[in-house]
Amino acid sequence: MPSREEEAINQARQKALGFNIILVTGGSGYIGSHTVLELLVAGYAVVVIDNLSNSHWESLVRVHWIVQQDFTKRGRSPGEVPPLFFHEVDITDREAMQGVFETWKTDEPAATERKPLIKFAEEKILKKEKKIVKSVPKDIGALAVKQHFKCQEFSASSTQSQLPAERPTKIKVNDVIHFAALKSVGESVSQPLNYYRTNVGGLINLLELMKQYNVKNIVFSSSAVVYGKGKETNIREDSVQVGGGGSGGGLLTNPYGRSKWMDEEILNDTSVSDPEMQVIALRYFNPTGSHPSGLIGEDPRGTPNNIIPVVMQAFQRRRSKVYVYGSNYDTPDGTGVRDYIHVLDLARGHLAALRKLTPIKAAKDAAPPPPEDDLTSPISPTFARRLSKASVSSKSSIRGTSFSVQRTNYRCYNLGTGTGHSVLDILKAFSNVCGNDIPFVLSDARTGDLGTVTADVSKASSELGWYAEFGLQDMCRDVYQWAVDNPQGYERLRRLSMMAQVDPDAVRQIMETVEEEDEDGEAATDTGSARSSADFGNFIRRLSVMTIDDSKYKNVMRKASVAVPHLGNLLEEEEEDEENESSQGSRNGSFSWNTPFKNDQGQQLPSNPPFNTSSNLKSPFAEKWGFGGNLQPKSQVQNAH
Repeated sequence: MPSREEEAINQARQKALGFNIILVTGGSGYIGSHTVLELLVAGYAVVVIDNLSNSHWESLVRVHWIVQQDFTKRGRSPGEVPPLFFHEVDITDREAMQGVFETWKTDEPAATERKPLIKFAEEKILKKEKKIVKSVPKDIGALAVKQHFKCQEFSASSTQSQLPAERPTKIKVNDVIHFAALKSVGESVSQPLNYYRTNVGGLINLLELMKQYNVKNIVFSSSAVVYGKGKETNIREDSVQVGGGGSGGGLLTNPYGRSKWMDEEILNDTSVSDPEMQVIALRYFNPTGSHPSGLIGEDPRGTPNNIIPVVMQAFQRRRSKVYVYGSNYDTPDGTGVRDYIHVLDLARGHLAALRKLTPIKAAKDAAPPPPEDDLTSPISPTFARRLSKASVSSKSSIRGTSFSVQRTNYRCYNLGTGTGHSVLDILKAFSNVCGNDIPFVLSDARTGDLGTVTADVSKASSELGWYAEFGLQDMCRDVYQWAVDNPQGYERLRRLSMMAQVDPDAVRQIMETVEEEDEDGEAATDTGSARSSADFGNFIRRLSVMTIDDSKYKNVMRKASVAVPHLGNLLEEEEEDEENESSQGSRNGSFSWNTPFKNDQGQQLPSNPPFNTSSNLKSPFAEKWGFGGNLQPKSQVQNAH
């Protein structure tokens, strides 16, 4: 009789049967979760790996729920949504990673009997081999199916499902999208070894396991940071040298940038060594925005690395002000200019890249075998030896055969809009959306920051058929909705979930008391013992709903602090403030929410930004996704095509 773990694995595999399965590392993070959403809409089954160091598994539950609503809008049954599974695993943990690959590998035929003659030394080694423990996946779809979230109205995604004509008959991970990485420039300077261990070592673990389990396609999450200093406007992909191709990048000023560049070199080398290996690296510029439902968005743990989450937190009063680093750049208003891209555009860029990956092995199998001594054959050992000695310039020739070292099965693309916006542009756009100015101070530029960074996205447009659809106002409108609907991001659910794991019965009783006291709420339902696995799943779902109701959440926390003293350390609010980060060189001085504040133009800013969700906001983004209200025509996004 199979164990409970084996039964869970078998059930998960059966649910995935008939779907192309995509493995997504870092899939519960900001960009990862939006990409998982697009993959599900497109008809892929998804397996997510994440260690939750800078993300929340709740995002995946919300993702699956959103796709269920999307299918309903299309006239399809929510039960048709492809399965979504989650493994809480760190990519640097080779043993745990192998357990995931073992869970999702193709069923092997029965092993043939070993030959009777075997050396004693080999027998001892075999006996010492450690058994691979399969990783038990969490079925996110099962958690989401009974969920009831409050969300904004949104239109069905424009992504089209492209299921294969013949559904797969084997269970196997076919492709990998690799997001999992550390990504703070400042932190990488103080913790370089941690960044190289995670970003470089983690990728090597992944590639070795892909080779072992015969997975040949990977889309890699790279960054515009690989271009370094000296490359600023309309940056082309060949502005950095990878695999001997390109003109050579600028000076990489931090370990994070170097780790991403090293990763691309490793991926290129791997693809050269294996003609069947397909690699696409996507170099992001500045992702922002969120899903129009308001259910998923960017909620980094700790200090955000990007400007728009900082602006959002200032609006939410999770920080007192926005620090604008640098006001003397050679830009129209003196502040830094960046190429911002909506996260949904970015997610669809990954889908376009995934569809671009061609099964080289299938094409090779269909072709007649080359002569044994054919030096032009990529599978000829002689060809491989001569290739290794050949020049690594963009094109070389062996007996009349022209080839490109970097462009055979390794490709890279910029993902941006091609249009730059300054920090003050961001502040103005967000202020226009929320109806109030955002307090800020101008501070000294940070070492290594550039004045302008924008992308040339013509290659992605011509080869992937991809382009950005959303403009800056759309991005800010969407971030605003996420900020209003989730004033603490996923943080409230994280705190309640931690409390529930420490003392689930106590928290359940408190919740039911709060629900009974709520005159407008529904009567509390008995969930039985919160300690059983099935009831605990329902319990967590009720917690997630409660986080949206501000009064209920505060009531639960207040009662818990009294009734369960040992949970007190989980009730402390984490404050995001940069008061001590940049006090020197601040042109406008300090500011608190109870003090009048003026910007450089002498305009007085409000001391208490409102949380008014019923404001008559005008946004082209609202029209596209079906929001109500007085809307303007859809704006056009300029692209450098």
